[in-house]
Amino acid sequence: MMKQPHKNIRKADTLNKDFYLNPKYFLQTRDNIFRKAWHWGIWDSELNAERNVMPMILLEDYLDTAVVLSRQASGVKVFSNVCTHRAALVCSKPGQYRQLVCPYHGRQFDLNGQFLKMPGFSEALNFPRDCENLAPLKSDFWGGFHFISEQAGIPFEEWIEPVRSRMKFFPMQDLIPEPSMFKHYTIKAHWALYCDNYLEGFHIPFVHPALNSTIAYSLYRDELFPFGTLQTGFAKPGELAFDLPPDSPDSGGPPVAAYYFWLFPNLMLNFYPWGLSVNIVCPVKPDLTRVEYRGYVCRPDLLHKGAGGDLNQVEMEDEAVVESVQKGIKSALYPGGRFSPEKEPGVHHFHRLLANFLQNT
Repeated sequence: MMKQPHKNIRKADTLNKDFYLNPKYFLQTRDNIFRKAWHWGIWDSELNAERNVMPMILLEDYLDTAVVLSRQASGVKVFSNVCTHRAALVCSKPGQYRQLVCPYHGRQFDLNGQFLKMPGFSEALNFPRDCENLAPLKSDFWGGFHFISEQAGIPFEEWIEPVRSRMKFFPMQDLIPEPSMFKHYTIKAHWALYCDNYLEGFHIPFVHPALNSTIAYSLYRDELFPFGTLQTGFAKPGELAFDLPPDSPDSGGPPVAAYYFWLFPNLMLNFYPWGLSVNIVCPVKPDLTRVEYRGYVCRPDLLHKGAGGDLNQVEMEDEAVVESVQKGIKSALYPGGRFSPEKEPGVHHFHRLLANFLQNT
């Protein structure tokens, strides 16, 4: 059983390093955390008049959950893309569909995932049963984006509320995808080490010199929520910052350069005056992670400026230090560490959530 770090950060040790190294925990995390988590789905406009159905795979190479998103008059439905006959993928590409037909043996489903008919089953007894339908998944919607969960072990509203309430001033309706910012990076490290690094600004002066030149490091702030954190980066004088409304809790204070939200276990929403950068951390192996980037812009004139100016450079710097930690954590000479009470409350919160989900499942 994974021991939970002490609730008092001043007394707490980090997770046992075995969590990052033992394949047993990698598989337990998949089943006990990621299957219950909310996952980034699609931008709402990806389903439109020319394309009412879209297949996708949740966390390919880890969960490998094949799903279909289907736009109906009642809203977007999400269900399994695995045929209930012989497990072939029913839908292989996005498009305009009236029904879904499995390409293997012709089993047919409507756009709600309900079984319609299939050749060769006229003599089958007790057929069809409810299990012939494509299994539905939980889905929800915020800010123009759809989110999906296999089991929804966390209430969506509680999960997303910190972002919704803090960023209510932000023009989500004006966001436009920026194709040049849709990319992925492969990192030779455990997925949680990448999150550990994201969840503290402690390393900024040491690892990110360009970013450090734009933000007031001494003012950097962490806030904790039941299933997430917010790190606020404040702008140095003369640097790009948000124009905040009077009802913002940050109005009247130091100018805000960036809001960095992390939502358990693997989603990062980074808000800048120019738009939104999304990091989706995808486990592949205990020592291999894929980070998928999405960029959405509302102010193209501000792109490449301020704290969100050169995200590729920041990513390269983060990758180098995370891969260094992956090598170091294997050493028998490293037994584990402590948390900085001033600088690492987010990492402490993350470790306690991980241990809690692994203990209580």
